[in-house]
Amino acid sequence: MTQSIKATFFWRGMDSDVKRYVQRCHVCATSKTLPQAYGQIPEKTVEVRPWNEIAVDSIGPLQGRWRAVSIMDTSTRLLELAAQHDPSSAEAARIVDQVWFNRYPRPKRCIYDGGSEFKLDLQELLEMHRCINEKLRTEKISSKEDWENCLSSVAYALRASHHTMMGCSPAQAAFGRDMLFDVPHAVDWEAQKERKEAQVAKATARENAGRNTHEYAPGDMVMVANNDPRRAKLAPTYTGPYEVDAVRSNGTVVVKKQRYLETLHMRRLRPVTPEMGASVVK
Repeated sequence: MTQSIKATFFWRGMDSDVKRYVQRCHVCATSKTLPQAYGQIPEKTVEVRPWNEIAVDSIGPLQGRWRAVSIMDTSTRLLELAAQHDPSSAEAARIVDQVWFNRYPRPKRCIYDGGSEFKLDLQELLEMHRCINEKLRTEKISSKEDWENCLSSVAYALRASHHTMMGCSPAQAAFGRDMLFDVPHAVDWEAQKERKEAQVAKATARENAGRNTHEYAPGDMVMVANNDPRRAKLAPTYTGPYEVDAVRSNGTVVVKKQRYLETLHMRRLRPVTPEMGASVVK
């Protein structure tokens, strides 16, 4: 911007004036994407007890119409897939209740994208979503029955497939038996914990290497990334600013949004620095 203005105008102190103007620009704060993220991500608590925690995510719409809900036990990696008739939260709750709660031991915790956003477990769900996309390329899905058959085939393949980190398949870890052959399988859960802790530490260190060191505190002002997939392409990439109400030890921050509080992971936040000026804080 400075060079563009210099082509026609110039005044003493122009560089600092332009920099100050941009730092205080609310449109710039909501529209520009920063090259580095702020805040060091804490390591996720490793869960190795089967049936204690599940990760839930949504799939679709694929081919413009097909939706599903994926549910995974984060310890054994056992997976369930169910067709979703509509994208409502009530439909998602019905699926989780019927497909998981009515079949398996009741978990103590449920993690989901948009909540605490435990990236390591959700990354596996995203990889599973890619498997479904690949299968869709090889099959023609023209009815609800075709879609349900596709989900069933993918779920079976993933349950029976060898998991590199665990050293066994999800079905072997969950049930102690092989899915393809009638043979027992013993799981060393202590070794599983050590492998998973090493994986979490490595993934966290790799992500934090690209993040700035920043400590959020109550009273800080932050911008929130607009991750709504339905937003227009030219819509602002950030909304806010909002005031921080509380900071949690698991990497989440509670922000005040008008009449309610919302818990967000720090991956979605960027601080409103004092240099941005009071004009940004609206």
